[in-house]
Amino acid sequence: MNRAMSALFGAVLLATQACWSSTVIDVFPTSTFPDDVIAVQAAVDTLLAGNSDGIINLHAMDVTGAPAFFDFGLAAEAAGRGSVIALNGGSGSLEFRGISSGRALPKIIGGNVPLYVERPQAVVVQGIEFERPYRFAIRVARASGSVSIEDNVIRDVDGEIDAVSPMARAITVGPGTVGNVSIDGPVIIRGNTIRGASALFTDAISLLGIDGPVIVTNNVIEDVNVGVRMADGRRLTLVSGNEISVFVPGEGLVAIGVQYSSAWDADGRPLIATNTIEAVDKLDVGTATGVTLFACDSLSEGDARVRNALVVANEIALDSAYAGMQLLANESLKGCNDVFAAVSQNRLVSNTLTGTARYGVALQGTAATELIQNRLINDMALLTPSAAHYMLDQATRDNFVVIRAGEIVEDLGTGNTILVTTD
Repeated sequence: MNRAMSALFGAVLLATQACWSSTVIDVFPTSTFPDDVIAVQAAVDTLLAGNSDGIINLHAMDVTGAPAFFDFGLAAEAAGRGSVIALNGGSGSLEFRGISSGRALPKIIGGNVPLYVERPQAVVVQGIEFERPYRFAIRVARASGSVSIEDNVIRDVDGEIDAVSPMARAITVGPGTVGNVSIDGPVIIRGNTIRGASALFTDAISLLGIDGPVIVTNNVIEDVNVGVRMADGRRLTLVSGNEISVFVPGEGLVAIGVQYSSAWDADGRPLIATNTIEAVDKLDVGTATGVTLFACDSLSEGDARVRNALVVANEIALDSAYAGMQLLANESLKGCNDVFAAVSQNRLVSNTLTGTARYGVALQGTAATELIQNRLINDMALLTPSAAHYMLDQATRDNFVVIRAGEIVEDLGTGNTILVTTD
């Protein structure tokens, strides 16, 4: 513990007080690593030792009122990278709240996973700026109550420090293992700004195995590879009002604005609506997509289904992309098992697709899959496809497509209805 920590330790944990049923601890930054990590971890440990709800206020100014930040350690520091870890303990909620100074949010610079929570109760992370975290900025692996991550700013997630782990994620909620459910929910991801990444591949928001409702709304996501990735939701999933810009980072990699996938019959009924999505492939490798619905039987149980999704009123701008929207079932390049999977009874309607792509909408599967009874009615007046406006491969059956006169459809399926309208 260095001189700054010794002098300020008493002041850093300045106030612990009862506020209704919550214990509140204020933590002030020192701009010193590892002192700031130790101070925040001490606050977490104090709260977890109790049984009441706990709030940790992270301040933008130090105890003297001067601007400062929480230094969690960059990769170059031999001492390592800092993480604040909240594991099981106590019986209340845990909140990390930023106390700003004017327009300046409290800032955490660096850190391996600056905030990692694996806790049985509710979790809140609000109003904090993260700069250059490594691998994750915020990860909630388990919670039996609600999870709220709101109004945070995350910049330049860095995942290339360790070549073994080139992937980085800004916000992750869930266990990270397909087939496990560890978040009861509801989960709210709202009003966050996520910009830029140094990793080879970066997800801005990743949600996996959530038992309750999920709301992802009014986030601004720029210069990442996947905007919002969701898997195996069991309740209503709403992704709405987000501004998302994604790009292809390299050969063999993809860019996806919003992806919803399932390894079983989760029946999450996603509603993906009124988002503004830009998908750019400057490398011209043909792997950028605005919205993807994907059934993947990675568990070998033969019942992977995505159904009853509504993708509506999104504005999707494309630049040398593969498709504006994709429906995929057990697509071999994704590492799925070649057993039954289905993408069925979904509605992709009233979306506006502009720019350039191979396809406007593509439906693709394998011999053991079904893409059936999907309804496709979208505005592609300003889209220039290099192949077709709609592509329905051999796995498609009994889908309903409405096109304008002059639009191109590649229909290799069975029983699909193509209705041409002049409106």
